[in-house]
Amino acid sequence: MEFGMGLEGSLSDFRITEIIQLIGQQFKTGVLHVQTGRRAVEVYFLDGLIVHVLANYRAKRDLLGEILVKAKKISQEDLEKVLRLQDETLQYAGEIMVEMRILTEEEIVRVISTQVYETIYDLFSWKDGSFRFELRAVESYKKISVALSPEHVLLNVLRMMDEWPKIEERISSLHVVFQKVKPLPRAREEISPEKELVYALVDGKLTLQEIIDRSLLGKFNACEAMVDLWNKGHVERVGIHKPSLTRIMGARVGLGSVAIVPTLLSYAMIFAVGIVVVFFIQPIVPSGTRVRDRYLPLSRTFVRQLASERVQKALTIYYLENGEYPESLQNLVNVGLIHQDDLHVPGTPSFRYTRGEGGGYGLRP
Repeated sequence: MEFGMGLEGSLSDFRITEIIQLIGQQFKTGVLHVQTGRRAVEVYFLDGLIVHVLANYRAKRDLLGEILVKAKKISQEDLEKVLRLQDETLQYAGEIMVEMRILTEEEIVRVISTQVYETIYDLFSWKDGSFRFELRAVESYKKISVALSPEHVLLNVLRMMDEWPKIEERISSLHVVFQKVKPLPRAREEISPEKELVYALVDGKLTLQEIIDRSLLGKFNACEAMVDLWNKGHVERVGIHKPSLTRIMGARVGLGSVAIVPTLLSYAMIFAVGIVVVFFIQPIVPSGTRVRDRYLPLSRTFVRQLASERVQKALTIYYLENGEYPESLQNLVNVGLIHQDDLHVPGTPSFRYTRGEGGGYGLRP
């Protein structure tokens, strides 16, 4: 690969690690555009250092201001003031927050760095698509020191990819609640700042997802710290606080509780009727009669269809919460979005689920 007029090609021919390394090694300034399907990412480089990322598939909740509101670091009112000033001055929102002393530079840098790591982590899973590097001037933050070495970012992302499956297996759900068991060691060198921060947020009420949000560490770093605290006996798991389906859908999709609750109740009633047909009419009606032979397969198909709709809705909610579809349908059970029985309707085959490499999923009976 050589620059010349530009650098572009297919992800099936070049790995994302090679592309990012090349840009860093040649100290280039510009924007790396990466796309697969409808998903697109822009990585901004200044003299070979990564200073910013943008991803079109990130929800509003992933924007800097929304992240800080969710972390309770800034009020919605203050955020609106910042955004108005941003429109007037064309400054970065993070710089305005530091100027107004709403937040420290360290807190802003932590959020921006986490966005860089998590977005490039996503790119590692893209097996096909295209990339194009655009040589152009890139404006950096003037009052915030954000400039990440590509080599350092890549090494950390590779570590995340290697360790995340073990962390995910231990945690199983982001809705789990922890409580403190024993204090941290007095010697500061024995505990990292990340673990100290996560430990401080553990109160027996906040879910792991809420701790991730408030710590500003990102999912990987916060979960890694929590698992280590758990393994060393400083915290213990006390339960799972399952999210309200109505609250999630209202917050993520804009549906009010008045609109969605009757719909869910209707589905529940229909599902119950289907269960009655399958489990009570089946043993009562003698085998070989026309009634049983004609209507039992229909009732199973009906219940199967309802279960399929429940699984599809759960997949949508999971995507809205996590920005990606689960590795398997069992993940939906683990986080409480569906019941184990939804995956195994009696008398019907198991669902066949596949997650698309560039986004999307397949679900077949």
